[in-house]
Amino acid sequence: MSKTSKIFTWIAGVVLLMSVASCGKYPGFKKGEHGLYYKMHTKNNEAVKMQMGDLAFFTCNIRLSDSMVMENFPNYFPIDTNAHMYDGDLYDILSMLHEGDSATFIMKLDSFAKYYMPLPDKSDIIYFDVKIDSVYTAEMLEQKRQERMQKMEDLRLSEDSLRAQYLQDNKITVKPTATGLYYIPTAKGSGKKAVSGKTVTVNYTGKLLDGTVFDSSLTPGRDPISLQLGKGMVIPGWEEALLLMREGDKATVIIPSMLAYGAMGSGPIPPYATLIFDMELISVADASSTPAVDEE
Repeated sequence: MSKTSKIFTWIAGVVLLMSVASCGKYPGFKKGEHGLYYKMHTKNNEAVKMQMGDLAFFTCNIRLSDSMVMENFPNYFPIDTNAHMYDGDLYDILSMLHEGDSATFIMKLDSFAKYYMPLPDKSDIIYFDVKIDSVYTAEMLEQKRQERMQKMEDLRLSEDSLRAQYLQDNKITVKPTATGLYYIPTAKGSGKKAVSGKTVTVNYTGKLLDGTVFDSSLTPGRDPISLQLGKGMVIPGWEEALLLMREGDKATVIIPSMLAYGAMGSGPIPPYATLIFDMELISVADASSTPAVDEE
C-alpha cells in the first residue's frame, strides 16, 4: 500500500470513529458515573463546588422529548447521603456541579416519577435542565440557623415589653387572668352564658399590636363562625375568653402568644405575637353537630 493510501485509510478511520461517537445512545451527551448522561452548558470550576452538608438552590426545566413539563422551576436540595434515592438521581446530579454551572441531564423517567413526582408515561427518559443559582455551605447554613435562633429569642424577649407598652399607650388597666389573658368588656348582653359543650356563634376582628388586621368575620362576603366549646377547635385564648361571655356580650381580648400561636406563628401572624380580638358572642346553642370553623 502506498504512503498516500495509508494516509487516506487513517483519515477514513478517524472519520468513522467520530461518526460512531456522535451517533451514540444520546448524541452530544457524555456518560458519567451511575449511568448519567449529561451535557454541560456553563462550567465554573473556580466557583464553590457542592460538598456534603451543603444546600443547593437551583432553577430547572423538566421536559420530555416533545413537551415541557415544568419550566424555570425554582427549588432547593440538600447534598446529603440521606437524600440519595437511586443511582442517577438528583443527589448524583447536583453533587457534580459548582455554583453557576448549568447542564442538561438525561434521567430515567420511571425512577424520577417514583421518587420525586409523577410524569406522563410517554417515554423512558426525561431531560432535566438545571442551573445552580447558589450554594449554601454547611457553615453558612449553621450561621443562618444561629441568626434565626437569635431573632426568635429577640422576639420572645420583646413580647412582654411590647404588650406592656400597648397597655400603657391605650390606658388599659384591667388585670390579666391567671393565664395572662386580658378581657375588656365593651358591651353587656343578657342572653345565655357560654359553657363548655355548647355551640357558640361569634363575630370577630383579629389584630396585631401595631393595629394590622389579619382576619375578620366582618369582611364583606364573610359570615360569623360557629364552634363547639371544649373541643380544642380554637386557640386557648379564644376558649378562655368565650367562657367569660354570654349572648350579646362584646369584648376586646388581648391574648399573649402562649395562649395563641406561640413560637411558630401562623400565616400573617409572626412568632411570639400578642393578639388583639374584638369579639361579639351572637348566640349560644346546644351542639347538635360539629360545625366547620376557621381555626383561630
